[in-house]
Amino acid sequence: MKIKVYPSKIKKNAKITLPPSKSIAHRAILCAALANGTSVLSNIELSEDIKATIDAAKQMGAQMTYDNHQLTITGNHGVLPNTPHEIHCNESGSTLRFTIPIFSTLDRNTIFVGKESLFSRPLNVYEELFQTLNLMFVKHENYLSVHGPLTAGNYIIDGKTSSQFVSGLLFALPLLDQDSTLSIIEPIGSYPYILLTIFILKQFGINIEMIDKNKFFIFKNQHYEARYFKVEGDLTQFSYLSLLGILNHPITFVDFPFQSCQGDRIFLDFLHQLGIKTSQKEHELTIYPSAYKGASFDIENCIDTSLALCALGLYSQEPFLLTHVKRLEYKESNRIQSLVEEFEKLNSKIIYENDTLTILPRNPNKIRRTLNSHHDHRIFMILFLLAINENKPIIIDHCECINKSFPSFLNLMKSLEIKFEIIKK
Repeated sequence: MKIKVYPSKIKKNAKITLPPSKSIAHRAILCAALANGTSVLSNIELSEDIKATIDAAKQMGAQMTYDNHQLTITGNHGVLPNTPHEIHCNESGSTLRFTIPIFSTLDRNTIFVGKESLFSRPLNVYEELFQTLNLMFVKHENYLSVHGPLTAGNYIIDGKTSSQFVSGLLFALPLLDQDSTLSIIEPIGSYPYILLTIFILKQFGINIEMIDKNKFFIFKNQHYEARYFKVEGDLTQFSYLSLLGILNHPITFVDFPFQSCQGDRIFLDFLHQLGIKTSQKEHELTIYPSAYKGASFDIENCIDTSLALCALGLYSQEPFLLTHVKRLEYKESNRIQSLVEEFEKLNSKIIYENDTLTILPRNPNKIRRTLNSHHDHRIFMILFLLAINENKPIIIDHCECINKSFPSFLNLMKSLEIKFEIIKK
């Protein structure tokens, strides 16, 4: 489907609540699925990615019901059904990378099925690990076959590709019958997400001992504990939605998670670095339209905020520089290529060299009126939020991709009185 986005001003005195954190929800669902007893997870949105993790949790033997954004999960007591499994991951990298080690605790064959775009993303860390352990790991265009059992030991894995490989092992190793260590070779991409995993594990009774920044001790025979858990607002999505306030009209975020463990909390620091006008009271944060100059940002630990920074770069008085961006090539699309192509249509230029993006201020004249999301939810969102600030309507292809992470996005935009229409042909 296509969407036609019209120039719009968001309504006055706009107040919104962030959607629930997808990163936290993935982790909490898996912990609850492995727990002894029944957990209640509140503030859950059924994006396509979260649905994939729910389906994987059911394959683990967990039972669950969903009602009014609340997920009730009766766990499997840390014991997976000892049968072959087929896990449908759709396009969720988190689901795939988190659950490969969990299902590999079984001496059984497990097949992971998904879109080709999912299996074009790197899995080399697990592939090399499984080869070292003499375990089966066979990758195809749209599925992966693995066979355990994963055993306790002293693990050493590369950290530069994705923190999700580390998190996947941290979910599985506490279930094993001997202690393990996990060492990570630097550089480590998105390190705060490893800390987020350790924090969520602790909420569900799992203890990971940090020997140093890059080495962890995992105690044997641990038991996940059921609990009530509320998923806080998503700070990755905040980085995008903040553009409404900076580029359009003041907006207030209510129930804002100021004390969050989410790595993308650093985006607030980026806004302060740029001199963006904000105000804060109790649990509310208001963002105001602001002028700003160029700046440089290291996004190694907050890669998903990069598109929001690129968008800000279009309206800057000076160039923006983003460093450590290479992992953008391995997302739902090659986001570097996607950004270069789509920003060129907006009469802006992005230069990519030496693991760095340079975003040059745009010339608002002679822009093209049809843009392509590249079937990438984050590319779509950034193009939509830029389109409302243009002086003529813009059409964006493949708007349905937003359901991957933020299915309520268009309803939220409608509530803010942003004008758009879906073109189904």
